[in-house]
Amino acid sequence: KGLCIGCTIFALALLAVLFEISSCRIIGDKSQKDSTDTLGRMLDETNSHIHRLSSEMLTIYSETDLISGMRNMSQDSRSMKKFYWISSDLAKNRFSRDDELLNYYIYGIDDTLISSYRSDVSHYPHDIFNSSFDMNIGRMRDYIASDNTDLFITGYRNPMLNKDIIRLVIKLHDYDETRKQYGFVVCDFDSTSFTDIMDKYFAS
Repeated sequence: KGLCIGCTIFALALLAVLFEISSCRIIGDKSQKDSTDTLGRMLDETNSHIHRLSSEMLTIYSETDLISGMRNMSQDSRSMKKFYWISSDLAKNRFSRDDELLNYYIYGIDDTLISSYRSDVSHYPHDIFNSSFDMNIGRMRDYIASDNTDLFITGYRNPMLNKDIIRLVIKLHDYDETRKQYGFVVCDFDSTSFTDIMDKYFAS
């Protein structure tokens, strides 16, 4: 399998993002055991949510023409122009309204943008590598440059909308001994789809 991260790591990574980009309420006066049990249930639900979203992202592999084109893509990206609208199709057909998907980006080699879908074209960049505000790109660049092919979770704040965003990134690669990488997919989600889970378990 391409996504070989344990459930706890998935959930803890997301929680780290949430604590980084927003103020999370403290558990309070619950007993340690109750708090641990509650945290465990929350982690399980959070992981299930992440797993479902990442599985929807992985359905891009069923787009055989796109994947074939990306595998054979050179520095000249003109051959990929026919896929300009595919991110919009994938965003609308592979995700539900409850997923709260905001943006869907597909990149080939050398961070070449192939297709992008934005729920709000006025407040999100066409290309995340050419944004007018900080999208926490540094960490994502480190991940993209590495050999790690696990799901990457990060986040940023959109200052124009005063909104916290959770970003999931998957690399596209061959499933053989070479693990040759030929692109990546970036999906942005409204953080409320995640914080709602936390609120359900740690409501004041």
